[in-house]
Amino acid sequence: ADLSVGNDFTVTDGAGAGQTGTVLFSESNNVSISNDLVLTTANSQSTTLSYRSTGTARAISVTGNVTIGANNTFNVVNANGSAHSLSINGSVTNNGTLDLVPASGTNVSTTFTGSTSTSITGAGATTEFGTLTLDKGSSSASELNVNATAFSLESLSLLNGSFRLTSSQSITAASASLTVPATTRLAVSGGTINVATAASDQNDLFLSGEIEVISGSI
Repeated sequence: ADLSVGNDFTVTDGAGAGQTGTVLFSESNNVSISNDLVLTTANSQSTTLSYRSTGTARAISVTGNVTIGANNTFNVVNANGSAHSLSINGSVTNNGTLDLVPASGTNVSTTFTGSTSTSITGAGATTEFGTLTLDKGSSSASELNVNATAFSLESLSLLNGSFRLTSSQSITAASASLTVPATTRLAVSGGTINVATAASDQNDLFLSGEIEVISGSI
């Protein structure tokens, strides 16, 4: 069965000692959240939201923003080969732990959508994505700006919109070939984006869109 949430989906802790908040997405195949996804603590404890390892792919879509407070975690348990997915129309603010790459198994594929420019920010020690797909709007005018203390990903796929790295990390967008379509822009305003890093002449950059370097390097 699917789960549809008509407002915010908030995970929080309890008032008593040891009353941490834990939610495992295991029974619902698809979870649709109409507003924001929020992990917070009201009593200085912790909360955890996880994709559970059951062998069945789970899809979560968030129309609004994703906010992860300090001491809170959004992760994936050993994915057991399941192709989990996450769709976000808004911004991500992570001051806790966002870890969408399991110790073993398939990572969570995340797609950023919507025509409004959004961001990934926060001071969390881990902001780790698996496959990150950018599909914002219908041109490079819609931007996803990454300006987080810690940010990493396993691969980047550009369909529509601009991907901008502002924070100082060094990331690898693709070890093999990377395509920058006509409706996209790959941009840095700080940090380094590595492309086609594997030692093979078959790994190329296919550029139909734009590359922009204000500060940092590609």
